[in-house]
Amino acid sequence: MVLESSEQAYLRLSRMISELNHYAFVSKNTLNNWHFSRGCVAKQTEQNSVEIGFRWSPEPFPVYFSKRFRFDHLEKHQRLFFRGDFGGESLVIVDGRSFGELNEEHHDIDVSCLCDSQEHELIVEVVPRSLFGRPVEYPVFRESRLSLIDKDIYDVLFDMKQALELIRWSGDQGLSNRLIKLLDNTISMIDIPRDTDSYRSSVVDDPIMYSEVSRIWAPPILNNEHTVGLPEECKADLLRAGVELWKGLARIRDIYPNNGSMTVFGHAHIDYAWLWPVEETKRKIRRTFANAVRLSKKFSDFVFIQSSAKMYEDLHQIDPFLFEQVSELVREGRWEPVGGSWVEFDANIPGPESLIRQFLMGQKSFERHFARRSRVAWLPDAFGFSWILPQILRSAGIDFFVTTKLTWNDTNPFPYDLCRWRGIDGSEVIYHSFNNPNEGYNGHLDARDVMQTWQNYRDKDLHMETILSNGYGDGGGGPTDEMIEQYLRMKDLPFLPVLKMRKVEEFFTSLEKDSYDLPIWDGELYLEKHRGTASSQSRTKILHKRAEDDLYITEYLATILCSENEYPHDDLDECWDILLRNEFHDILPGSSIREVYLKTEQELSRLLDQTNRMRQDMLESTVASKDHYLTVINMSSVPKPLCFILGKGEFYQVSTAEGILLE
Repeated sequence: MVLESSEQAYLRLSRMISELNHYAFVSKNTLNNWHFSRGCVAKQTEQNSVEIGFRWSPEPFPVYFSKRFRFDHLEKHQRLFFRGDFGGESLVIVDGRSFGELNEEHHDIDVSCLCDSQEHELIVEVVPRSLFGRPVEYPVFRESRLSLIDKDIYDVLFDMKQALELIRWSGDQGLSNRLIKLLDNTISMIDIPRDTDSYRSSVVDDPIMYSEVSRIWAPPILNNEHTVGLPEECKADLLRAGVELWKGLARIRDIYPNNGSMTVFGHAHIDYAWLWPVEETKRKIRRTFANAVRLSKKFSDFVFIQSSAKMYEDLHQIDPFLFEQVSELVREGRWEPVGGSWVEFDANIPGPESLIRQFLMGQKSFERHFARRSRVAWLPDAFGFSWILPQILRSAGIDFFVTTKLTWNDTNPFPYDLCRWRGIDGSEVIYHSFNNPNEGYNGHLDARDVMQTWQNYRDKDLHMETILSNGYGDGGGGPTDEMIEQYLRMKDLPFLPVLKMRKVEEFFTSLEKDSYDLPIWDGELYLEKHRGTASSQSRTKILHKRAEDDLYITEYLATILCSENEYPHDDLDECWDILLRNEFHDILPGSSIREVYLKTEQELSRLLDQTNRMRQDMLESTVASKDHYLTVINMSSVPKPLCFILGKGEFYQVSTAEGILLE
């Protein structure tokens, strides 16, 4: 007798569960006859009506597809999903409000909340690019479909899939054997139609079988919209099997209890510019935030964190209604504005004053909009960290620091996942890093990510809990419905760490009691990666340094020459906004595309012109009001001797700005 390996059992059970997918569908219907327009949503006419298969030119963009619809009320166990592929990253707008997103990782949107027998308008704003900025050379409207789901059947199948994934990633043979036996017994309780027509209809929703059938010489013609309902007695068997599955998992959990804890939360790393310009980033912010708000409405357990005060300021300008929805979630404690900085900045090139202003402007923005500061510095992707940061962080009210970047070191591993990071002046913050070897800070919240992140956590002896962010990122997007569904199952599975969906600040608050015993890292956090950025895009770096110096001088002059009423607060804030957003960790180091630097150099040059005009205006008004005076200003931070030569017969008296005569 040949024994079956865990991998063989995993593949066998995967095929068996995959064959059941089709029975979760009650109906599938194509949505055709959309209206297409560019630049704005045009009036719907016969002339701009398009159907699936429509090819559109990628320039100019964005483009808009629109349609009016009415969905009937659903039965209690039903859910309605909209799937669309319009040719690029898409924002879904319902009745004029941002509702969700569609892209290569977010295929479906739950529209059950719109099933009220009322007419709604659906608009899809499309940019012919992928999440990572790759152009769609020939965009095509490929798909628009409604799928009515039996949630009871879907839930049982999803439960089975989570137990199945634990077989693959637990690394414990005894546990795997018990799970294999449990799933075999569970599936054996389920009876499904075995006639040829039913089986053929199910193939289109069975990814394993479909990939095989579609490769044969003469594949059968499959109807993507045809569904075969599960007879009531078969559905009853399936639901009973689902109950027995969880009873079995509870028994296994008694033998293989949970090990440690893990705080998890939704997250979307949105690079403020990288493989796309800032103009596209603002659209990414809107799409990503709309998706997170939608998930928050659907899942009461869902918690989302998002850094970068500048992104919230952008959202406030471009979509005030969506911003108010975010603000309400912040008030409810289900959305955490994190980081405290203007953007996720580079921490190597800017001077100390720029680093201070990142947090000054960031925390002021959080206080203004959300009546709170962040206590957590969130810089998962920056390219190393200056030794002065702990001092600045503590002064900004920040006690905790998170990055994942040091797990990228190519030679010397950073020795800690949890420690106290001590700065130049002795200030300390609690440092934590997590190592998800698959997607890093863009976790998928599945058994693989949870198990491997927990296994990689090296400081369990100090604190038996770590963190894991989940959601597609870099190009934004954030979590999917499936990720949250996975969390709802995994938190009750055996062997895994106990999963807690909560804010990252709550994780740090819980570990403060253990923090007295943490090791200390006293020095720079040096990243052994991306070293070439130190010498790339030198023109941008020169302009940045000049802008830093000019802002210092301009503020210095404004302080000594302007009254409170004359002080140019707004103009200087605008200049700092330009400087700080261009310190983003993919802009200033030099790792972005050409279009980003054309814009950055233009903005920094404009900043220099603006600060120069401000200084000229201040100096001219001061000198013009004091005839026969020569004004000398030392704009350095150290005293300097004042020397000048008088002409024969000339006489000068030297006085301070306050009118005090000097010898």
